[in-house]
Amino acid sequence: MGRERWLTSPITYVETARAFELRSRPEDDVAAAFANDWRSFEVVELTAPVAELAASLAVATRLRSLDAIHLASAMVAAAGDLVFAMGRASARGSG
Repeated sequence: MGRERWLTSPITYVETARAFELRSRPEDDVAAAFANDWRSFEVVELTAPVAELAASLAVATRLRSLDAIHLASAMVAAAGDLVFAMGRASARGSG
C-alpha cells in the first residue's frame, strides 16, 4: 500500500477561507489551522485539460461548476485508486 495523497484544486483555499469566515468564531482560529494544513495538500493547477474535463463532467452529471473542477483535478492527478469526498448534500441528489 502506497502513501496517502491529498489532492485538491486551488479553489479549495478560497472556498474554505470563505466558509470559515462565515461560520467560525474569531477565537476558534480554524483559518490559521487550515492555512497550516494547506501545505500538506498537493494542489492540482487548473489547466486547460482539467477545465475541459470539468466541463464534460458538469454537463454529464449535473455537478456544480466548482465541484466538477474538484473532481476533474483529482481524476487528472490521481494514479491508482481514487477516493473522492465532497461535503455538499445537494451534489449527491438528482438536484
